[in-house]
Amino acid sequence: IPDQFSINNIYPNPFNPVVAITYSTPISQYIEGHIYNLSGAQVSTLVSQNQPAGNYSIKWNATGKPSGIYIFILKTESEVKSQKLVLLK
Repeated sequence: IPDQFSINNIYPNPFNPVVAITYSTPISQYIEGHIYNLSGAQVSTLVSQNQPAGNYSIKWNATGKPSGIYIFILKTESEVKSQKLVLLK
């Protein structure tokens, strides 16, 4: 069981068109993960559910999205983590 809530790895980054995101949660809790563009618009929801403690991996397929920088935001009721993603075509 992980000891902290965290985004562990985003690979590959830069990516085209699929990226894998791994994260951990030390307790069972409701988790939301969204992708935003630099204008602040939400472009995708990757996770929005209760999850037991553990390590997780999700993939984002950005086919049809323009090249550029995106922000992945992962949040619980008490914490927020973010990481930059670069889509290169």
